[in-house]
Amino acid sequence: MTPKFHMPADARLGSLSLRVRDLESAERFYASVLGLPIQDRQPDRTRLAPEEGYFALDLLWDPRAPVRPRPSVGLYHFALLLPDRAALAGVVRHLLERRWSIDGASDHGVSEAFYLHDPEGNGSNCTGIDPGRPGPSMGGRW
Repeated sequence: MTPKFHMPADARLGSLSLRVRDLESAERFYASVLGLPIQDRQPDRTRLAPEEGYFALDLLWDPRAPVRPRPSVGLYHFALLLPDRAALAGVVRHLLERRWSIDGASDHGVSEAFYLHDPEGNGSNCTGIDPGRPGPSMGGRW
């Protein structure tokens, strides 16, 4: 019998790269709409990361990047984990003030999430953990 493989509990995603056709528009969305600070900018790429630096989002300019009509095959979405419901509410308020379309919302029992798409159709969600609800944890972290 082959032993089951288990990802270590403290594994984390260090970075995510998205190929984009319009670097300026994607940068504006992730920096101004979602509030991720720009850490580095080059003519063909932009790196954004929260101040704590838990992960980085690299936007890579590629004029041949595929257009992502909904629905399409590929990355469904990636999640930005926020520390609590108050932080999630702040992001949602900011999205509404910017008149950015929210595609949906979900209560997962241990967290709440709002789903949206960037200007190129890449999906993301903002998830807020409710520390008052019991749920799975990994060494005290989600």
